[in-house]
Amino acid sequence: MGAAVRISRRDGKKFTLFEKIRGPNCLRRPQDRVGTEWNEGAAMPLLDSELCLIGWRGAGTSRNMFHRMLETPPLPKLRRKQRKSTMRTVCGKAVLEIAAISPIQRWPRGDAMATCSRFRVTSMLTWILLCLSTSLVCSEDMPQPIRRHADAIKALKITKYSYLKYKLNERGEVVEISLRAPKINFISDDALRPLAELDTLKSLDLASCANVTDKGLEHLATLNHLERLTLGRNKIHGEGLASLKKLTKMKSLVLGNPISDEELRHLGNFQQLVQLSLYGTRVTDAGIDHVAGLTNLRDLNLNGTVVTDKGIHKLQSLTKLESLVLPCAATDEMLCSLVPMTQLRRLRLGRWVFGRKSQSLRTKRVTMEGVFELITGQQKRDLVTAIGVMGLSHELDDEGNVIFLSLSEEYETPKIANGVIRFCNRLNKLERLTLGSSSITDEGFMDYQPPPTLTSLRLTSDLLTGRVLSHVNSMHGLKLLVGPGNTTGAQMAHLTDLKKLESIELSGRTVDSTGMKHLASLSDLRVLRLHATSISNESVAQLTGLRKLRELSFRGTALGDASLTHLGQLTQLTNLDLSETGITDAGLTHLQGLLSLEELDTTKTKVTSQSRIHLFRDLQGRSALDVMALEGAEFKLNEAGEVIRVFFNGHKAHARIVDEHLAFVAGLKQLEELLLYKQPITGTGLAVLAELPKLKRLSLYRCEQLQDSALEHIARVNSLEHLNLNNCKSVTDAGLEHIFKMSSLKQLGLQGTKTSVERTRALQAKLKGAEIYFPWVPQQPSNGQ
Repeated sequence: MGAAVRISRRDGKKFTLFEKIRGPNCLRRPQDRVGTEWNEGAAMPLLDSELCLIGWRGAGTSRNMFHRMLETPPLPKLRRKQRKSTMRTVCGKAVLEIAAISPIQRWPRGDAMATCSRFRVTSMLTWILLCLSTSLVCSEDMPQPIRRHADAIKALKITKYSYLKYKLNERGEVVEISLRAPKINFISDDALRPLAELDTLKSLDLASCANVTDKGLEHLATLNHLERLTLGRNKIHGEGLASLKKLTKMKSLVLGNPISDEELRHLGNFQQLVQLSLYGTRVTDAGIDHVAGLTNLRDLNLNGTVVTDKGIHKLQSLTKLESLVLPCAATDEMLCSLVPMTQLRRLRLGRWVFGRKSQSLRTKRVTMEGVFELITGQQKRDLVTAIGVMGLSHELDDEGNVIFLSLSEEYETPKIANGVIRFCNRLNKLERLTLGSSSITDEGFMDYQPPPTLTSLRLTSDLLTGRVLSHVNSMHGLKLLVGPGNTTGAQMAHLTDLKKLESIELSGRTVDSTGMKHLASLSDLRVLRLHATSISNESVAQLTGLRKLRELSFRGTALGDASLTHLGQLTQLTNLDLSETGITDAGLTHLQGLLSLEELDTTKTKVTSQSRIHLFRDLQGRSALDVMALEGAEFKLNEAGEVIRVFFNGHKAHARIVDEHLAFVAGLKQLEELLLYKQPITGTGLAVLAELPKLKRLSLYRCEQLQDSALEHIARVNSLEHLNLNNCKSVTDAGLEHIFKMSSLKQLGLQGTKTSVERTRALQAKLKGAEIYFPWVPQQPSNGQ
C-alpha cells in the first residue's frame, strides 16, 4: 500500500513526501529504509480536485507520518494489540498532538493549525487531512476546490468520514456524494439537512444508511439538479417520495426498501426516469400500473418483487425498454408478454436471495425453450446472448446469422431440455454446436437436423451416451467431435463415415481397444484425445497409420512403456500427453525419432528429470522449435535452435535435479538464463557455470543446500547481471565476499539469507547502481529523531 502526500508550507519551504508502506513502523529517516524517497519538488495543495480517502494500516504509520511532516515529537508507540483501534485512537491523538485543543496553535516555523469546534477524539483521517489543508495552505490563497471540500465535509456533521466519497466538477462544485458502506447507523435524518445547500448535487447514494427515514427525504426537496438517487437498506417506506415531486430532472431511482404499491403513485412525477430498480420492494401487480406510465424507461429491475404474468403484461407500453430483470416468479408465459419490447437487449431472470442461499433458476418455470420463443417472436436471433441468460453463448457472422451456439445448465440457468432442439433446427447457418451440462437426452438429440454448414460438435452432457453416434454419422461435414461419455468401442464404428474428421476427443472406461481400429480409418485425423479410456498397449499399434496426427493424448490410461514403441512412426507429432500413465524412463527412449515433438507431458508418472534431459538433448537443434516444455522443466530456443533458457521447477517432486544433472548445461554455449527453483544442488553442480560465457540471469531460489563456497563458482561468470539467492538459508557474509568481485551485477536478491545489513550496504556501495533486495532490519532512532 502506498500513498503520496504533497504539502506547501507557509514558511516557503516546499517538499514532497512519498512513502511505500510495508509495515507499521515503516516511516523513519530515508537512510533507514530502502525504497523511501524524500525529495524537494514543486508545491501542490494537499487536496486536489478530488479527495482520496486513505485507510492507513498499522498504528505507527499515521503516528510517524504526521510528526515527521510537522516536525512534532513522536507519539508513544502503541502495542500490537492496540492497532485495531488505530483509526479512532492514533489518528485522534495525532490531531490532538498537532492541533491541540485551542482553535489556533502556533508552531516553531510559523504554521497555523485551525481546528473546528465540533472536533472529537474519535474523528477519522479525513479530519486530519482537513486540518492540514486549512493550516499548511493559507486560507486566502486556498484554491476554490479545497474550500468546497471543506464545506462538504463540515456540512454533513459526520465524524466517521472514511465512508464519505464525493466528486467535484471543474469549477470545484460538489456533484456526487456517496455514503454507501455496510451497517452505517450513525447517519440520521438531521445529518442530511445541510445537503440542501449543495444545489449543484446531481448524484446521491444513501444505501445502507439504516437510520434514514422518509422524513429525511424532505431535506432533498430543493436539490433541483438531482438526477440519480440510490436508496436501500434503510427505513424509507415511500411516503417521502412525495416531497421529491419537484425534482423533475430525476433519471435514475433505486428503491431497495419494502415500499407499498400505493406509494409508487409518486413515480408519476419523474417522467424523465430512464432507470428504475424495485429490487426487494415486494411490489405486486397493482403497483406495476404506476410503472407502466414511465414510457422513457430503458432499464427496469423487478427482482425481489411478487409481480406475476399479469403485471408483466401491463409493461408492454414500455417500448423503449432495453434492459429488464424479471421477478422470481417468471414463467414462459411472462416471456411471451415481452415480444412487443422490440428494443430489449438485456434480459435477466431474477432470483430472490434468502440469507446466504439463493433460489436456483432450474427450479423456476422459465425454460430455455421459452427464452428462444421470445427471441423468435421478436425476429432477433442476435438476442441469443444479448439477453444475458447464463449458460447460453453464441457468435454471429457478418450477416447476423448464429454460427456458434453453446448450451450449458448452470446454477442461474433455466432448464435446458429436449424442446431446445426445435430452436436449434432453425439455425440454418450454424457451424459449431456445444451441448454441455443439460437435461437433453439421447431421444431429444435424435430430433436434431443439422445444417450442412456444421463442422464442430461437442456433446459433453452427462445424459448423452454413445448411442447418439448413430445419428452423428450422417453429419459428413464434421471436422471436430467431442463425443459423449459411456461410448463403447462398437459404437465408434459409426465414426468411419466421417471422412473429414480432423479432431476427436473421447473419454470414459467404456472406450476400449475395439474402437481403435475404427479410428485408424480416419486418415485425415490430426488431433486424438483418449482420456481415461481402457485401451491397451497393443491397440496403440493401430494408430501408426495416422501419419497426419499432430496431437495425441493418453492421459489417465493404463498404458506402459510397451505402448510407446509404436509411436516412433508418427513423425508429425508435436504434442504428446502421457500424464497419469504407467510409463517410466525406459519408455522415453522410444520417442527419440519424434523430431517434431514440441511438448511432452509426463505429470504423475515415474519418469525422472534425468530422462527428460537426455530426451531433450537428443531432440535439440531443430530450427522450427521455439519452446519445448517438459513437465516441471522448460527449455526455450532462439531462431537458430540454440537453447537460451532452462528452467526446472522443483516445486513438483518429479522435476527435482541434482548436481549430476547439471552436466548437460555445459554444452549450452548460448544459454542466457538458468532458473533452478527449490533444487537440492550444491556448489559441485554449479562448477559448470564457468563454461557459460553468455549467462546473464541465474536464479537459485530456495536452493537451501547451497553453502558460501558455491558463490565462488558464481563469481567466475563475468557476464552475470541478475542473481537470485533468496531463501538460500546457508549463505552468510563469508559467501557475500565473492559477490564483491562481480562488477557487471545489476540485481541481487538476498532475502531469507544470513547476510548482515552492514555487509549488504557495503556491497551496495561497491556495486554502484545495483538493486539489492534484503530483509529490512528496523533501526532504533537516535535522540533527536
